[in-house]
Amino acid sequence: MSYLALGEQERAKAYIEARVIVDPKSGCWVWQMSTSDGYGQMRWGEDIWRVHRFVFHYLVAYLPKAAIVHHACSQRACCNPDHLAAVSHHDNVAEMLGRRFYEEELEHLRDVIDQLQEEIRQLKERAS
Repeated sequence: MSYLALGEQERAKAYIEARVIVDPKSGCWVWQMSTSDGYGQMRWGEDIWRVHRFVFHYLVAYLPKAAIVHHACSQRACCNPDHLAAVSHHDNVAEMLGRRFYEEELEHLRDVIDQLQEEIRQLKERAS
């Protein structure tokens, strides 16, 4: 758990929860305030944080500056602690590249489905 005192953890969590909308489908806590490159950003005291890093550091576990916080949901604006994990840079890049491969494959399959649906539509038109 974080090294903050219990009262500070509660204050940090309340601060975050007041600035997110929970997506009922994904469970993502979608940051509604300032963003940069799609990532939530915030000020806490004198420091400016990316929100997902703040949440992990203060609500999950100590986070060294060099650590990467990975979004299991792939949503940059999400800061749900259950969707975040500290990973190595190598693991983060490997997951991202794997996800891109599957996204490209899915896009190709969607195109094939669209073509087949059009062919079916044309065949039905000719038959009637």
